[in-house]
Amino acid sequence: MKPPIGKLIGTALRRCRDAEVVWEERTEIDLAEPDHRRQSAGWGLRVNQEGRSGWTWAALEDTPENLLDRAVHDAKNSERDAVLFSHGLPFTGQTMSPDTIEPGPHVVRLSRLVDRLRFLLPSIVPRRTLAIRSGLLIQKMCLVTRAGEQYGQRVVYTVNVYATEGLPLTAQLVASRLRESPADILMSLAWRSAHSEEVRSAPEGVQASVLTEDATGALLRDMVREHFDASHFLEDPERAAPWGESWLHETVTIKDDGTLPSGPGSGPFDGEGVKKRPVSLVQDGVVHHHIADRYHAKKLGVDTAGLGVRDWGCPPRPGYSNLTLDPGQNTMGELARKIGNGVILDALAPCDAPREPGEFCRVAQVAFRVQNGRPTHRLEPFLVRGKLTDILGKGLLGIGSERSWNLRCFTPPIATAGMACEPLPNGVKVLEERSGSWW
Repeated sequence: MKPPIGKLIGTALRRCRDAEVVWEERTEIDLAEPDHRRQSAGWGLRVNQEGRSGWTWAALEDTPENLLDRAVHDAKNSERDAVLFSHGLPFTGQTMSPDTIEPGPHVVRLSRLVDRLRFLLPSIVPRRTLAIRSGLLIQKMCLVTRAGEQYGQRVVYTVNVYATEGLPLTAQLVASRLRESPADILMSLAWRSAHSEEVRSAPEGVQASVLTEDATGALLRDMVREHFDASHFLEDPERAAPWGESWLHETVTIKDDGTLPSGPGSGPFDGEGVKKRPVSLVQDGVVHHHIADRYHAKKLGVDTAGLGVRDWGCPPRPGYSNLTLDPGQNTMGELARKIGNGVILDALAPCDAPREPGEFCRVAQVAFRVQNGRPTHRLEPFLVRGKLTDILGKGLLGIGSERSWNLRCFTPPIATAGMACEPLPNGVKVLEERSGSWW
């Protein structure tokens, strides 16, 4: 059901300096119950009222008058400066709605992949009982300003294979495009399972480390949140990565790319209607850009670059679509041989352990010992920490050639000279980590 967007935007523009309406829908399908679809819908209004920003969100049944009154009231009580929502947007003048996504073919495609996994898993990973959880998320967003109307949609597939008992063993896929073969998931499970027969306590002290694709994704997420997200460092500029300076190893190029065909965060435009494009945050070790929506870009005195995202039912904020690290030339085996003796860090969970500014600190829930360049056995959970600019800076030994998707990150494995391994302190809580923004 499409709400009366035209009436709302027209009334809001007569009463306010500027206005922006967003209409969003989502459909979630669990492959275990494909006929039971969880559907959500709502619309929101953001206004520029006398230079202050106001926001409200409601179900589609709410009236335009109620939304406008609440948004104006929010602006009057807000201390946040407003921006011009249509500034710099292309004028369309008409609705450009793509064809409606039919879930059926996507359910069939996902079912075929899951059937392949169920057939192959017992022979690839014997002696372990594995379960598969999978589903679809269909996202739609319509954004309306005085410049016109923009409409985007996407499908995101999720597949999670996990052990139902014993040691944790898992592999996950979150992407907007499925490959015909489940080889990546099967190989990921196979090598982890092969080295999980023996479990020993973790070594202590600084250890040369290989980070798997998943672990590298965790590293990038923490680095971007700490040093590139303008909403985190606006009040504390010392935390910002130094724009224009050589900051990381010369082989490191980190991008936000919302145009990748398989990316779970890909789409035609960002949460504020700005066309998405690849944006280099770090190019050959040099800081090129920070992550900022229009509000924070205005505060920083920089141009917007399509780096605004929306959580469900919330106004825009700084955020990335798909975070990528450019690949190198090494296989994961070559990276392990480079470190000789050390650890492979795989599943790194966020936690509430104390850390210094600019320090990476997570719980290594899944990790393996490396001796003479080969993984030998699994390690009990421990705490791992290191300075972000050392791990991807002077301590970087190599970058892998193969990349995979983990949450909204497309990353290769890396090898680094040293990360501190510590026993897991009592009382440290492991925190939940999700794939990120709605749009």
